[in-house]
Amino acid sequence: MYDNLGAQPGVQRPPPNPQPNPFGDAFVGAGSGLIRGGLGAYGERILGSSSEYVQSNISRYFSDPQYYFQVNDQYVRNKLKVVLFPFLHRGHWTRITEPVGGRLSYKPPIYDINAPDLYIPLMAFGTYVVLAGFSLGLQGKFSPEALNWLFIKGLVGWFLQVTLLKMSLFSLGSGEAPLLDIVAYAGYSFTGMCLAVLGRIVWSYSYYFLMPWTCLCMGIYLVKTMKRVLFAENQTELVQQIVKASQEFGFFQLINHGVPEGLVQDVMRVAKELFELPADDNASLYSEDPKKSCRLYMSIDCVHEKVLFWRDTLRFHCHPLDDYVEDWPRNPARYRSV
Repeated sequence: MYDNLGAQPGVQRPPPNPQPNPFGDAFVGAGSGLIRGGLGAYGERILGSSSEYVQSNISRYFSDPQYYFQVNDQYVRNKLKVVLFPFLHRGHWTRITEPVGGRLSYKPPIYDINAPDLYIPLMAFGTYVVLAGFSLGLQGKFSPEALNWLFIKGLVGWFLQVTLLKMSLFSLGSGEAPLLDIVAYAGYSFTGMCLAVLGRIVWSYSYYFLMPWTCLCMGIYLVKTMKRVLFAENQTELVQQIVKASQEFGFFQLINHGVPEGLVQDVMRVAKELFELPADDNASLYSEDPKKSCRLYMSIDCVHEKVLFWRDTLRFHCHPLDDYVEDWPRNPARYRSV
C-alpha cells in the first residue's frame, strides 16, 4: 500500500508490517557467516602467500639499506686495505652467516670484512667529485658546469659498472645477487680513483702510475669477490632451501646432482650387503664413541636413552678421502672401491 502520510507534525507513523519469514534468519546468518569465513580464510591465504612471495623475491634481489651502513672506523680502515691491496689479504673471502628466524643471514659489515657496504662507495664518490673539481681549479678550468659534468659522468660510470657486473653474473648462471651488493662492489672503484686524482694533484705524473695500479687492484678484488658470489653464496642459498624444505615438509629430494644412476644403485647394493653380514663380521665396527671416524651404532644414544630408536647406522668420514679411507669397512670386499 502506498504511504502518502508523509511527515505530519505531531502524528506518529505506524510501524512497518513486514512479511513473516518461515525460516527466520537461519539461512541468512549461516550463509553470510559461511561466506565471510570462507572468503576471509581464502583471502588471508592468498594475501599471506602473495606477501611471502613478494617478500622473498624482494629480499632475494634487494636488501635492507640499513644493513650496508653498519660500519665503524676499524671496518673502514681494513676494508680500504682489502680494496686497494687485495693481494695482501691473507684471510678467507667468504662472508660470515648467522641463523636469524630459521634462515641463514649474512652478518653486517661491522662484523665481517668481506660484507659489502655503501658507506665507503658513497664517501669515495663524493670525495672523487671534490678532488676532481679541485684539480680542475688548479688547472684554471673549474666552473659549476664542469663540476656538474663530473658528477654526471661519475654516476653514469657507476651505473655502467653495475650493469656490467650484473650481466657477467647472469651469463655465468648466477643473476640472483642482491642489487645493492652489486652497487657496493662497483662503487669501491671510486676509492682507487680518489687515490689516482690525489696523486695527480700532488705530482701530475704519478697519475699515470696510480691509475693502472688501482685498476689492477680493483680487478683482483672483483675477481675474488665475484668468485665468492658465484660459488660460496650460491651454496648458502642451497642450504637455506634445504632447511626450509626440512622445516615445512620434513624431507627433500636432491636432483640434477650429476651422480650416475649406475653408481647410485651400486652404493645401495653394497650398503645392503654390509648390513646383511653376520653380526660377528661387523662387531669390530661397533662403537659408542661419537668421535670415531668410522663406527657402526644402534639407535642414537643407547647408553642414556630410555626409549631406544632401533636402527643400524654406519657413519664414516669421507673428506679428505686419503685421510679416512683406511678406516672404512673391509667387508664387503668391493665396499671401498664403490
